[in-house]
Amino acid sequence: MSSLGWAGVCALLALASAPATYAQDEEDAAYAELMATLEQETAIVTKTRMNRDFVPGMVSVLEGEELTELGVRTVWEALAQIPGVQTELDGRGNPTLTARGIYFPFNSGSIQILLNGLPIGREDIGSNGAALLLPIAHVERLEFVRGPGSVLYGDYAFQGLLNILTRQEGRFVEVSGDNHGALGGHLLHSGQLGDWHYSASLAALDSDDVVLPGTRQASEERRSGVLQLGNGGLKLIAQGEMRDIGRISGNPPEAGYEDTSWTIGGQYDHDFSEQLSLRVHAQHLDNHLYTGEVTTPQGSAGLVFEGDEQRLGAELNWSGWARQQWLFGAEYLHGNIDLATFRVGALPGQPPNVLRVEDERRQVISAFVQDQIELREGLDLTLGARWDDNQDVGTRLTPRASLVWQPAENHVLKAQYAQGHRAPTFFELYTVRDADLDFEVNTTSELSYIHRRPGQVLRATLYDSRLDDMIYIDPRVRGFGNVASAHSRGAELEWSQRVAERIKLDATLTYTDAQDNRNAQLDTRSIAASPHWISDLAVSWRVLDRTTLGLTWNHVGERAAVTAGDGAYDRVDLSAQFSGWLHPNLDLRAGVDNVLDERTVYLLTSPNGVTQFPYQDRIGWIELRWRY
Repeated sequence: MSSLGWAGVCALLALASAPATYAQDEEDAAYAELMATLEQETAIVTKTRMNRDFVPGMVSVLEGEELTELGVRTVWEALAQIPGVQTELDGRGNPTLTARGIYFPFNSGSIQILLNGLPIGREDIGSNGAALLLPIAHVERLEFVRGPGSVLYGDYAFQGLLNILTRQEGRFVEVSGDNHGALGGHLLHSGQLGDWHYSASLAALDSDDVVLPGTRQASEERRSGVLQLGNGGLKLIAQGEMRDIGRISGNPPEAGYEDTSWTIGGQYDHDFSEQLSLRVHAQHLDNHLYTGEVTTPQGSAGLVFEGDEQRLGAELNWSGWARQQWLFGAEYLHGNIDLATFRVGALPGQPPNVLRVEDERRQVISAFVQDQIELREGLDLTLGARWDDNQDVGTRLTPRASLVWQPAENHVLKAQYAQGHRAPTFFELYTVRDADLDFEVNTTSELSYIHRRPGQVLRATLYDSRLDDMIYIDPRVRGFGNVASAHSRGAELEWSQRVAERIKLDATLTYTDAQDNRNAQLDTRSIAASPHWISDLAVSWRVLDRTTLGLTWNHVGERAAVTAGDGAYDRVDLSAQFSGWLHPNLDLRAGVDNVLDERTVYLLTSPNGVTQFPYQDRIGWIELRWRY
């Protein structure tokens, strides 16, 4: 780690270990914050509402209002605060993620993304990154499960699971702009129509100079919206996002990029008794993706996808046995690929290799069961298993077991064993017709410790992840096969500290040692694109009652794949928020991203090698919000 990165960690630990000097009002504020956090519940891990510190495995929760005070502008920017997650951009400025050091060049690092509990991307497309560019103005909170989540969420809850929960309360209009030519707007409106509660959150952004690496230039349009309607146990939702980049000039030029996803869904909850409840849900999802043709030193590639899918499901929750809570679920998925093409491996001067798929169907039938058992007071066992029947791949049984122990009031210990699975994307599955591909499998063991007291929270996790039957190029069939594997082990630390009544620190530090054999020789090697060390520091300081300063500092350690002296980097963002500026209902936010003008090299790893994308983007921005 660079001296700057170590300095940040040392400063954090010094503040954390300093003697408490709170005044009485500061102690009261810290205690109130503790109580609010203890009441914070999430259903993402077990589909039953539990406090986040007592769910199986580790879940990170980021609140939208706190992210706003820190100057965070998109979901992707916020995820740098998740331990073990590295945020990157590709050559078109698309956001990608690497979880626990094991990269995937598609589906945001093989992380399932839910928008208000509904998948927003197809698991077989190979892309769901545009959802990460949703503005923070949409966000009520973000929930991120580290490690496999397939027992309850199935395919592609493989390396992690992100649920983006949007605002359902409030009314405001927001306009924004930056010195890179971007102009944006946002509308949030909610209210009551008789017994029905409704909310609409709509956003748009246009830029004539999207942030791209090097000298590349292009225009950009983004659109997103969430409409929600609820009455008692019935909830209806329509939501979608779109990103459109025009023709890209520079080196290399490209035809452009389009990514559109929209979905409608509904769910109904009914309580038969205090011990028995039922939830039924349905969803229609439509996806369009066009990547043009990308030229790199390793060759050219391009992807087109048009298709839709439908999901139906039901969950029965029963707590009729003493100290046990059972969850039974069943799901049906029907996916259509109307047209999909994939162009890959065309070196200059050689004919292209183009895969074309039309009118293909995928059906998946799933069932799962989970039992949460209170063995004794302060000791809980969770057991779960999922059975999937994918008509293209086969059947699979996926298990999970977790033990949560609270030996004392401020201490929690967790141990978990969980598996996740990933089915082939369309371009992996159909490159060789009738290819005998199996699921990729992620087997992860975790041991976690949580210590909490007023004003302070420490979370520490040790993990070991083994990925087997990974899909990679198999020269024997001139296509893809389950011929590769990967192994990652590491430690993740989180510290949240209320230094004073008006100053809050949140920091993470991650060490990762990751290896795989995804290379031409199938030799196991360290993953050269992944750093051993990642850290993040976020500071929120309420200088005055209506003025808040924010700082975020993301450090990425050395990466062996970077050869130009930019293997490590530090990105520092500064912001200020003025509530009630000039008028009680008017808020002003302004900031500078990458205030040090750090040259940042992002990496994209493919079977043909590692491509480097140098970004150097110091951006000043401003936002005005009128609350009505």
